[in-house]
Amino acid sequence: MDKQQREQHDVLRRWLLVCDGQATPDEEARLFAQIAADEELQAIVACVAQDQSTLERCLSERQLENQQLGDQLGGVAGEGAAARLYGGAADALAGRHAVPARRNQGTTPRANAWSLFPLPAGTGALAATLLIGVVFGAWLVGGRGGPTPVASVDSPQSVFVAKVSNCVWGAAPEGIGANSLKLRDGEVVELLEGFAALSIESTGWRADVQLEGPAAIVLSSEGLPILRYGKMLVDLSSSVSSRGVTLDLPLSRLHLSAGAKVGIASLDNESEIHVFSGFATLESRRDLSNTDLLTVKGGLLISAGESCSITSSQGVVTKAEQGDANPGLFDAEGLIRGGDIRVTDDYIGAVRQSSPIAYYRFETFKDNSFVNEVQDKFHLHAKGPVRVAGLPGNRYVNFYVGDIGSRYLATEEPITDELPADYSVEFWMNPSHHHTATIVSFLVPELEPSIEAAQPPTTSKHGLLIEIGGYSGDALTMRPQKLRYLHRHSPDSVGGTQLFSDGNHAVREWQHVTCVKSADQMRLFLNGKLAGQTQEVSDLAEGLAAVVGQISDARTSRMYFGELDELAIYDRALSEDEIGSHYRAMGAFEGHSNGL
Repeated sequence: MDKQQREQHDVLRRWLLVCDGQATPDEEARLFAQIAADEELQAIVACVAQDQSTLERCLSERQLENQQLGDQLGGVAGEGAAARLYGGAADALAGRHAVPARRNQGTTPRANAWSLFPLPAGTGALAATLLIGVVFGAWLVGGRGGPTPVASVDSPQSVFVAKVSNCVWGAAPEGIGANSLKLRDGEVVELLEGFAALSIESTGWRADVQLEGPAAIVLSSEGLPILRYGKMLVDLSSSVSSRGVTLDLPLSRLHLSAGAKVGIASLDNESEIHVFSGFATLESRRDLSNTDLLTVKGGLLISAGESCSITSSQGVVTKAEQGDANPGLFDAEGLIRGGDIRVTDDYIGAVRQSSPIAYYRFETFKDNSFVNEVQDKFHLHAKGPVRVAGLPGNRYVNFYVGDIGSRYLATEEPITDELPADYSVEFWMNPSHHHTATIVSFLVPELEPSIEAAQPPTTSKHGLLIEIGGYSGDALTMRPQKLRYLHRHSPDSVGGTQLFSDGNHAVREWQHVTCVKSADQMRLFLNGKLAGQTQEVSDLAEGLAAVVGQISDARTSRMYFGELDELAIYDRALSEDEIGSHYRAMGAFEGHSNGL
């Protein structure tokens, strides 16, 4: 948050303390004086007061509805589709990075009853009464803008898919992949991979909803998305209405102010709310009174620039924290980059000292090829719209998330002719989202034979595959969020020895990956640490070319979306110490974590 947002949040926090009878008369007097001197604060406090009134009404009117909602959705995320997709992994959502802890300074509320217009004891009572009149008078007469109270919305005239990007669908209406497909209330939309944007429109009202797979929603009778699990971004900024909306979530309800932009992530008994504009009030079916979060009648106020993370177990909140809002967790505009990688001279020197037969820094692009930095062969030829990003000296290849059609890099010469029994492949990756994709492969070239045959092949003959697992594909060959390393002596579409990483890889974050084949062993390293190993004694076959960015040079299956840098191929097995030293030599770079 910037300085102005922090000041506004502090005023709202102290306002709620006054409303809940937790402020001293001196604190009340100082707060009222501050608000009376600032028209913008007057408008904000007026909006919050109205939102509190709406929340109070919702809490009383919807108590029974909450119970019914819990009966309907209470077990969905933990026992239904989410459990099937995530395989019970506790850290299934992207990245698994905790929200930075920054607890509010609230205390356990007093026993006195809460009301919209509190009359605090002592000298603050008269000031409070006068302030309410000043605030509401200035806001109503002056026509101040800003957030307004939530309300039920009119039944929408249309709910349709506005845009899809590399989507793999589970349970979804027929034709869901087509843009502008109109959806009906009650329909379930399950997105396994990719991004989908929904547009909800009614008379004078509009909401843009973005889903990132894996996620599932069901449309309410009002056309609003009920999140079952996953990540969802709701943007009301394009709506001309002065009203907000109420969203149903697993075990909670979220009230959004008009013009708000809010990201929501939910899995099993964990949820996060990130507010980027406006404000939101979380009405949880779990008791928050035993946490350090500042609540009013069970409603938690989350201001712009803030996030809230809640974890519960057996109906009890076990962890509740507030932190900064993280746009990268939800932002699907462009590639969704995790930051520019800064390659150090120490790293470049360490790689060169390890004597690779091919080293691609993606700095030099010549004759439609990325130059091999260590010898004049095995250059990577660009096919299709492969892009380069970053500043000179720190460039990287960008496989853009919005690209359609074949785009990849490939050697024209067989690279495995120079790889004996031992070899290593090393690179830095930054996947844009969780998806099933091939990053590097060695295979029998297919493009020219497929042109001669006038049709692409249906299978490929690989000797090596380095892949990331999403939520689509054969469960025997792909595991969600795991790295996959496959080695075959005889190039084929089946067989061989495969190895999966013990831990999960992240998305929208730069990570160091190394696959090592020694005389009798395969090993996989993630960020300098051993992530898996298995026995394998066979060699690679000769005559295989390298392909980067998709499964082959003739098929667009398993396309990789994200960024790649510092690809190096060695004709020997790197030691664990070497790999660790390479990772440490990179040092800190300009990136950030965008995971839940």
